[in-house]
Amino acid sequence: MPTYTYGCKKCGIEFEIFKPMDNAEDEECPICGSKEIERVYSSFNYTCDHSCGSSSFG
Repeated sequence: MPTYTYGCKKCGIEFEIFKPMDNAEDEECPICGSKEIERVYSSFNYTCDHSCGSSSFG
């Protein structure tokens, strides 16, 4: 099950919710109960060793 991170616009906390991808229910802040939340998107780093992108096979 995917983990989604949300931020509350009212109290400012970030929290995670584990839910199925097809579950479109309205979520609320677990601290203050506000429905004014937004999904937080995070970035990630990708590193590759010296062979990454090499076109020689064999």
